[in-house]
Amino acid sequence: MCRFSVTRKNGGQLIRSIWYLWENEKFLIGTKSGTIQARILRNNPKISICVDKDDLPYQAVICEGTAEIVEGLGTDHELIGRCAERYLPAQAVEGFLAGPQGQIARCRLIVTPERWTIWDYSQEPPRGPSPGSYD
Repeated sequence: MCRFSVTRKNGGQLIRSIWYLWENEKFLIGTKSGTIQARILRNNPKISICVDKDDLPYQAVICEGTAEIVEGLGTDHELIGRCAERYLPAQAVEGFLAGPQGQIARCRLIVTPERWTIWDYSQEPPRGPSPGSYD
């Protein structure tokens, strides 16, 4: 899973944990069309994504980028099904897609990375946060 952050009108951050896929150098995220995060991204497509490992040795990547919102996909079982296959036990996927969560209208976020921060404590010596270019 990843956590992503978007900026509210008042400058505060909204952070959500969510399933994702990484394909063709982009993050793919499916979210409910009517959620606050979808509304925020329609007005400000800037997004930050964190994928990290909570166990030793700690590793993480943080991406700052821009989200393109693809609407009109209905339940988007194409993406959500692939995410379910990644994150759920195989025997639970069909039930998930047939159940209430699988029947919700969704939009797809296609996030193009612009900046990266990476840290990796599995290396010798450990590699602390190394920010990308912030010009």
